[in-house]
Amino acid sequence: AAPASLARREVGDGSAMAASYTTGPLAATRRAVRDSAWMRGLMGSFAVLPLSDLVELLARRKMTGSLTCERGTVRKTVHLREGSAVGAASNDPREYLGQLLINFGHIDEDQLTKAFRTQEETKIRLGKVLTMVGLVPPETVREVLAIKIRETLLDVFLWDSGLFSFDDAPPPVVDELD
Repeated sequence: AAPASLARREVGDGSAMAASYTTGPLAATRRAVRDSAWMRGLMGSFAVLPLSDLVELLARRKMTGSLTCERGTVRKTVHLREGSAVGAASNDPREYLGQLLINFGHIDEDQLTKAFRTQEETKIRLGKVLTMVGLVPPETVREVLAIKIRETLLDVFLWDSGLFSFDDAPPPVVDELD
C-alpha cells in the first residue's frame, strides 16, 4: 500500500501516477507563486491591454505594488495596497502637491517658495512643512493628496497610447501628509 502522504491519480492513458500532498507544494501555493511572478513582470501597451482592464485586474486581485504609466516624456506612478490606490507620483508639474495647493487657493506662490526653502533646509516633505508652519491644516493636505492620486490616474485614462509596467514590490511607506 502507498504511504498516507501519497495519493493515486489517473493519467490520460489510464495509468496511475503518485502525487505527494504533504511533501510537495500545494496546487494553490504554486498558483499564487506563479501569479505573483506573472504580475511582477506585467508590462505592455495600452493598445493591447486598456487601462480600464488593467486597473480592474489589479483591483480584483488586490495587488500591492506600483503601476507606472508612460507616454512620451510623461511618467505617472500609482502606488497600490491590496488593490487600492494609496499614493501617486508624476513628473507633470500640474500634479505637484504645491501646484495643486496653489490652484485650490490654499497657498500662494510666495508661501510655496518659502516652504520649498524650509523643505530644502530640513529635508522634511512639503505637506509636513506646510502644516508645521501653520499655512495649511493637515486635513487639507490629506484632501489635496487624495485629489492628486485620483487626478494622476484619471489623466492616464485620457491617453490614446502609452506603456505600463507593474512592480509588485511594496510601495514606500509614507506619512499621510507626504
